[in-house]
Amino acid sequence: MKLRTRLSLAFTLLSLIPTAVVGWAALRTVQRSFGTMTAQRLGEAEAAAGAALEDQRRELRLRARAFATDSPAVHRAAKDLYLGQAELPALLPLAESLMSGTGLTALYLLDAEGSVVSSGHLPGRFGYPEPELLALARAGAGAGEGTTFQIREIEVRRGGRIETVVAALVGAPVLPFPRSEPSLHVVVGRAIDDGLAERLREVSGASVRIVDAGGRTLGSALQPSEKPIGPDWLDTLVEAAGGAGGARLRSIEVRDGRGEIVEVQLRIGTALLAQARGRILLGVLVAAFLVLIASVLLGGAVSARITRPVTALAESAEALGRGEYDRPTSIDASGEVKALVEAFEAMRLEIRASHDRIAAAERVAAWQEIARRLAHEIKNPLTPISMAIETLRRAREKNHAAFDEIFDESSAAILEEVAALRRIVDEFARFARLPAPQPQPTTVRELFETTTGLFPEAPEGIVIATEIPEALPPLEIDRGQLQQVLLNLVKNALEALQGRDDGKMGGRVRLRAEAVTQGVALRVEDDGPGIPEESLADVFTPYFTTKESGTGLGLAICHRIATEHGGHLAVESEVGSGTTFVLTLPVAES
Repeated sequence: MKLRTRLSLAFTLLSLIPTAVVGWAALRTVQRSFGTMTAQRLGEAEAAAGAALEDQRRELRLRARAFATDSPAVHRAAKDLYLGQAELPALLPLAESLMSGTGLTALYLLDAEGSVVSSGHLPGRFGYPEPELLALARAGAGAGEGTTFQIREIEVRRGGRIETVVAALVGAPVLPFPRSEPSLHVVVGRAIDDGLAERLREVSGASVRIVDAGGRTLGSALQPSEKPIGPDWLDTLVEAAGGAGGARLRSIEVRDGRGEIVEVQLRIGTALLAQARGRILLGVLVAAFLVLIASVLLGGAVSARITRPVTALAESAEALGRGEYDRPTSIDASGEVKALVEAFEAMRLEIRASHDRIAAAERVAAWQEIARRLAHEIKNPLTPISMAIETLRRAREKNHAAFDEIFDESSAAILEEVAALRRIVDEFARFARLPAPQPQPTTVRELFETTTGLFPEAPEGIVIATEIPEALPPLEIDRGQLQQVLLNLVKNALEALQGRDDGKMGGRVRLRAEAVTQGVALRVEDDGPGIPEESLADVFTPYFTTKESGTGLGLAICHRIATEHGGHLAVESEVGSGTTFVLTLPVAES
């Protein structure tokens, strides 16, 4: 991963972390705030519901006492019962008429023995004994705010059928005359059902569920849904973040005089909290996205400014590694990077100076070696020339009878050695004055066809073949100079096959081309005797040769031509298997 990419990622992460922390803190703050608000609302709902339940009990007590003390019809019935003048069947419709319009669920009129003399909610109860209700009515005699009440199941008539409901009952005795035992008792009741739950919901603002001791629901009233308003994907995200609606619960126990319990459950929904959390979460995501975009842009700009000098310095270092010592390091930088650039530039100048000194020393050493070898090559013909001249001088001084024959032999030897000297000088002059290449696009096929065309008939037993792949790119070369290189390589291969001393006859020379990373590689292969391993390192050294008649400059000239074309000439050989020269050349620019 590049330095610029790493810096951009670092800037992005550093900017996103504060955004995430702020969003988390905001969510926690909203959670605490709404939690406090929900607890406060739940407490207020509990207080309101408790007050409403107390009002319901007080209202029932007042109803019972009002019938017992203020109703003329009840007083007349009590008097008739006291005097023994009451006609019991005539009392049957009394309770129903009294209950009409009061909102009560039940109204009992009981005699002194606890038998029902009139029932407003179920007239068919006439004559039924109700000892528990009689005890309830008697317990209410003279009771104040804490009047005893009873929770029990009763049967009522609703819509033409008999239903069983749970009701809260309160009773009171009718005392129209001074006596120890009242002759009539009143018990009133109201059902604990959905109607009561609805009234409690209205006053408390909470959802209400009323259950008995066994967990059976007696009545319920729910607040309108508080589902967060938003797209489905936001609801899913809120739930995944732990923000789904849910609720907070609070319970109120209502216990009667017998210990029976009814539980009023209040529920405050937390959908508003979930909605707020969802909105904040959405805001955090939007902010994070915007921060991400801004961070990428800003991080890219800052990292580019920071890494541009480093990248340029790296490119200069690569160029220096390729040998481009004259390429200056011009980078606009400041601070430590500027000091690094200046140090690198000073190093480049020092390396260039060292390279120039080394190159100069190498050139001097090379020319010294060439001069030594040239002197050696020239010295060899001088010996036979000197000997031939001394032989002629001695024969002339002695007037040798065969002087003419000696003269012909000696002069021929002198001429032969002079020709060898001229050949050495010509080769050296050619090596020293090799012209600069004039590159032009040339195809490999043209080079191979021209080279093989110079050998219309191969030596006996030798086969010359070519192998050229399709779609090879053209080369950017001096065609004449490269033709000279291929011709020299093919001639060396033919001479190696013709002069082999391994007992084999003939052989094969193959010109093959292939595309490589650096351009195109031209291979000249033979299956001759090969070159000894100890001689491979000196193959391209001037005046090194393994042939008796060679000057040792042919392959040196080939190597120089390849180098001046921006290419490379290498040799691969194994004794007994053959030799391959590989000429790698650049392709023409498209």
